[in-house]
Amino acid sequence: PQTRACLYISFTASVLCWALLLQVGATALASVVFAAFPARFHIVWSDILLSSVQMFACVLFVVGAVMLAVTLTGNALTNLAVSLLIIFFPRLVMLVVKLCVGGSLTVVNENYLSFMGNNWNVVTGTMFSLFDGASRLFISLRAGAYTAGIGMLYLILGGVMFCRRRSEAAGQASIGPRLQLMFRLLPAAVFCLIPSTQVFQILVGSSQATRSELYGIFVLYLVSVIIYFLYELISTRKVRNLAKAIPGLGLLLCFNLLAIFGMMGMRRMLLSYSPSGDQIESVQLVGEQRFIRDADGSGEAMPGYFSSRASHVQLDSPEVRDLIAARLAETVAYDNAVSPDKNSETADARIREVAIHSGGRVHFRNVMLLQSDVVKL
Repeated sequence: PQTRACLYISFTASVLCWALLLQVGATALASVVFAAFPARFHIVWSDILLSSVQMFACVLFVVGAVMLAVTLTGNALTNLAVSLLIIFFPRLVMLVVKLCVGGSLTVVNENYLSFMGNNWNVVTGTMFSLFDGASRLFISLRAGAYTAGIGMLYLILGGVMFCRRRSEAAGQASIGPRLQLMFRLLPAAVFCLIPSTQVFQILVGSSQATRSELYGIFVLYLVSVIIYFLYELISTRKVRNLAKAIPGLGLLLCFNLLAIFGMMGMRRMLLSYSPSGDQIESVQLVGEQRFIRDADGSGEAMPGYFSSRASHVQLDSPEVRDLIAARLAETVAYDNAVSPDKNSETADARIREVAIHSGGRVHFRNVMLLQSDVVKL
């Protein structure tokens, strides 16, 4: 008789083979059509090959997430819901943390929190790019390798869970009650990210705790509780089970506290790095300088040839090291100041991304520089 591992591998392989066949067929058909009109289309075959490889990495990732969800859940609705959560929830949490923590700090730049952004996972990055601009992930080998690796990990986990899954019988679900509770908490937990970020912004001084703001947070948390009980009702189709789901609200509360204080801890950790000039080995000026605030409240990049050339030069003179250490300490103090309108105090300051080499590591930070500092550097 066939073992569970054999069934899982054969079914997964058949799904991947059909997906690969459809992808190759569609790519070949499109290539033939484009090649038939050389005057209108210019084909870059290397880009087509790279995009095809990236697309299969996406297929591997999605199939792995779905297979893992199928082995953990019991019906079509929960299969779909858990599949979407496995695909989007981890990256959504990282993106929210990056936007909240990075947005509340002047000293943090994109280079430090790049792993938590949209430039790694091809699937989620492409979807999220619909809201924040175009994505070039389909020509990034790093993103494709990461996406395929996560997909393989999901497939392996799905196989392990399928082999250990209990046979479903009447009155006995194939997954335990703890795992079921976790799945029912996830939709509400996703929605709770909205009020959690608002609480975080109040705690760090990015916004004020006005009566309307607090009322809005209360309403959002109330909606998350409704989502939790609604998903419980849809999953079990039994009204009497709603009373048994009340203790799960404690776990939802713990998730919110973990999200809020986790971001607070991460913010404090980022602000704790403020070396002295003697502790800095060298400094590189990376990126472009920009004003901290323009007339309309937004920063403006100041590109230039010299800025690009300077990013490849390591500055190790004592004067530069002491200057960067002093300005970094001032930037950290600026971020520690709890004042929602503090940007108005330094409207003319310039922000420059620097790579600080110290202790055998490279720390990417933003520092506020005066015009005289820019001239010295």
